[in-house]
Amino acid sequence: MRAHADAPAAPAAPVGYLLDGLPPPPRVRRGGCCRRRSSTLDVGHSLCVVLPESKVEAALDAMGNGDVIGSVVTGPDRRVEIPAAGLVGRGDTFS
Repeated sequence: MRAHADAPAAPAAPVGYLLDGLPPPPRVRRGGCCRRRSSTLDVGHSLCVVLPESKVEAALDAMGNGDVIGSVVTGPDRRVEIPAAGLVGRGDTFS
């Protein structure tokens, strides 16, 4: 998938993402690890859209099916937090 040529690759402001509305992860069979799966965002969502809060309801109506799984939060280190799994990601590493 390609980003639109006029769209920035990442927000210019120092922000992070708080994913506090993820559904429970699917049951893992024969090995696998929730921590490893979450580090690749392999938690059952095939598409994430970041929108201004004022546009969320219209987007959910247009898609017909979807969930709000988190929010954009201010912070200097551009981290991704998944509180339910006890994970915080910075760069390409989760701990």
